Amino acid sequence: MRLLDSGYIPALGIGVPWTLFVLGLHTVWSVSVPIALAEELAGEARTTPWLGRVGLAVAAVLAVLGAAVTTYGTYRDSSFIASVPQLVSIVVIVIALAALAFRLPRRMLRVDRQAPSPWLVLGVTLRST
Repeated sequence: MRLLDSGYIPALGIGVPWTLFVLGLHTVWSVSVPIALAEELAGEARTTPWLGRVGLAVAAVLAVLGAAVTTYGTYRDSSFIASVPQLVSIVVIVIALAALAFRLPRRMLRVDRQAPSPWLVLGVTLRST
């Protein structure tokens, strides 16, 4: 599909536009939207943690198992294994983004503002995809 033609960095083995697209896609649709939906359904329970220590441990084990199964399935289907520069670059990018996220100042949410119309949010979301 030639997804890496534009913005390819040979030393890292990644295409910048494709990397940014995939990070944005998963940040919004794979992580943020399910969390927002679950918290909206929870109603007033938004201030209580979802998981305790045992739940976090189980989630971590399931995440590692999920990564292993996905890696195995990808390799079995296409014999693809990321190169060392690709793996190193993604680890560096993830660590840098996580460090940046923790260094950003926390902003308190203003409760006195009205949330945008759900139809407006839907329209903007569909327009940007």
